[in-house]
Amino acid sequence: MKPFHSSHLLSFHSIARDLREPSGASVCAPLSTDLIERIPQEIFDKIIASGERSEPGNTQLKAFSLVSHAWEESTRPVMFSYRLMTRDFVRFMSKDADEHICTRILPYIRRASFRPDSVFSRISRSPTPTDVEEGLRTIVPRMKSLSALEFNLMEPELVGLLGSLCGSGATSASIQTLDIEYISFSSFKQFQDAIALFPGVQNLTLLRGWESASVEDVQSCAHITPLRNLKTVEILPSESTSPDLLWLSRAGRSIQSLEVQITPSDVGAMSCFTRLEHLYLGFARVPRPEAIHGLLSGCRSLKTLQVTTPVDLIFHPFRRPSQPDGQGVQPVSWCSELLSSITSPLTELTIKLQFDSETDLDIMDWQGLNTLLQSPTSGASLKVLRICVQGYIWRSTKAACKPMFCRRVKGLQPGCRFIVNFWLDGLDYVFESD
Repeated sequence: MKPFHSSHLLSFHSIARDLREPSGASVCAPLSTDLIERIPQEIFDKIIASGERSEPGNTQLKAFSLVSHAWEESTRPVMFSYRLMTRDFVRFMSKDADEHICTRILPYIRRASFRPDSVFSRISRSPTPTDVEEGLRTIVPRMKSLSALEFNLMEPELVGLLGSLCGSGATSASIQTLDIEYISFSSFKQFQDAIALFPGVQNLTLLRGWESASVEDVQSCAHITPLRNLKTVEILPSESTSPDLLWLSRAGRSIQSLEVQITPSDVGAMSCFTRLEHLYLGFARVPRPEAIHGLLSGCRSLKTLQVTTPVDLIFHPFRRPSQPDGQGVQPVSWCSELLSSITSPLTELTIKLQFDSETDLDIMDWQGLNTLLQSPTSGASLKVLRICVQGYIWRSTKAACKPMFCRRVKGLQPGCRFIVNFWLDGLDYVFESD
């Protein structure tokens, strides 16, 4: 999930006040109609886009909206695109705002965020609907542009309420992005029933989708198919992602981008993502090579692979304390085992290394990487090889660092860019092969 920006949070009371004021009360004198008609729409869009990145409160956008009727109309889709759904906002829009205000705000909300709020948490516990629940029933059907919902630390009943509202009116199947984090669903079935209310979702972010689901819980609901339109999925790191991944594997033929942190027990589920093109893969703990044998063999459409777990060349499990210089120790080969399972023509590969000195690099199994680079299937199509270095404290000149890697990485095909990003004195340096 991408973090929301404070510059997107508006005071609806000040907005309402501005909209109630007649045009003659604008802080800027309106342009003449003749001048406005001479300004291309592209200029309007550029100016308004600059206001979207203004200081908190969106004062620039509000000022732009007071220039003229044309500018006011052009700023609405930007100024009201994001809304933090506080209880005060829901009550105001459903009870106090006149029709003039509602028609200028609600139809332009594209992303709505629900975050901790005591009233929302009592939606399902009151014997009669709360005023906030009634307010949501009033305003959500009027949010015609709504396409993204974010739920964080909310009661699961709120997710169900929004799902029923979005699925029963003009917004049916319009929710394309769904972000669910720290929602305490009582069971996997309750979670699954809530997700099923958003059949049009293409982008899904999950973090602890339920409290105590097990693989057995998921298997007991095997007759229920996940969302069929999923394209992009991000499963944020948690204690266990296996139930999430097992459930999503049943929609593996539609998912094209996946970000996940797995355990060796997830090898079977990964083979179901046959149309996966972009994979951001991490491990909950460092795997043994034999435990991830064939992990990516089923991902036959894979184009971009980013291994987010660094190859630790400092404290790796195979290093012997009696030989700190790395001589005679077993190479770190789990990454090589992972790369050997690739069967698709990759275009971009990113791996991460963590080391303190150049001698640590000898512990890396470079042969596994070089074998991939020389492969007629994967290596021939590779356009970018990127090595990101973490925890690098060895000091050297920039000129000396490039050959340090280039003499170990062999077999790059012509036209493939070799980039090394590493932290050195707080700066990032990028090297590209000749």
